[in-house]
Amino acid sequence: MNGWQRTGNNQELAWLWRKGEGEERKPLAVCLAESEAAAERCLDQLEKQVGQAVLAAVVAPEENMDAWEESLGDLIFSWKGCGEIEETRISLTGTAARADAVWRLGAHFPQWFAALCVVGGHADPYEARQLNQVPLRAYALAGQDCRVRDGKVYADVARTVMGMRVAGSETVCCLEVPEGQEGEAAW
Repeated sequence: MNGWQRTGNNQELAWLWRKGEGEERKPLAVCLAESEAAAERCLDQLEKQVGQAVLAAVVAPEENMDAWEESLGDLIFSWKGCGEIEETRISLTGTAARADAVWRLGAHFPQWFAALCVVGGHADPYEARQLNQVPLRAYALAGQDCRVRDGKVYADVARTVMGMRVAGSETVCCLEVPEGQEGEAAW
């Protein structure tokens, strides 16, 4: 297991990295997590499912995403060009605590991801339409509803998926997660 830190825009990001076997380029599965312990759990769960892919878990700060989204985008962009990654096979997921960040990052950089898996969270329905051509598996968590932040409405998973389907997405799947099983949903 490798771990690094990087500073950009006065924001430090920490991440964990597990390399696949062999010399050929590999798919990359990126997981956003709220802590190093959650990142470790995420990688352990993903490792059982993804075979020989390269795994990366980024510890995403809780504060305003505006402060670190560019640094995270730069980090993923640098991974795309590192020579170990098959840059057309990058997927993005995250823990339920960082689902909003998965929605936002995926919507801001849809061309980077071959697939997304979102466990709960809230998305700007207008931004989420950018994901119409990206295969997306979304898990709706019990008890989540729309939220208003900074005067803007963010839709829950079910409403976001409905909006994407209305906008023409044929690659989105929405599943409901039984209460208390959020941690195992995507894995």
